[in-house]
Amino acid sequence: MRTRIGWLLAVVLIVTACSGETVTTSTTSTSILSIVTSTTETMTSTTGATTTTFAATTTTAASIDVTVSAGEVAGPERFSFAIGDEVSIWVLADTSDEIHVHGYDVYFEIQPGDPVEIAFTADVPGIFEVELESSHVPLFEAEVTP
Repeated sequence: MRTRIGWLLAVVLIVTACSGETVTTSTTSTSILSIVTSTTETMTSTTGATTTTFAATTTTAASIDVTVSAGEVAGPERFSFAIGDEVSIWVLADTSDEIHVHGYDVYFEIQPGDPVEIAFTADVPGIFEVELESSHVPLFEAEVTP
């Protein structure tokens, strides 16, 4: 839908530019519930005393990469990154715990049903275990290559 709107806006902009109308566009983003993003695109076209406004809203959600249910982990066993990459992995669990990224010594609190983004800069090479710290449940390995 976003592609169609962008294409439609481009066509309207070309048509209105040829007809001498004044056109303004704007985009706004709002974060909702930490993983859902809503984007509204607005275009206003003015010809003489007539103003027409077109608006479209699209909503996207970050994908959940790893889930934990009753101690069972579903998701890739290993994520690979290059030095300098910005790591972003989403975890959803049915328990309260702390996610520990070994080797980086970063921790992320997780609550039942609330997705958590594990985010850090991959600046240390190696293979590092990521686990639910208190329950000692391995989630996956993070491989960082030079």
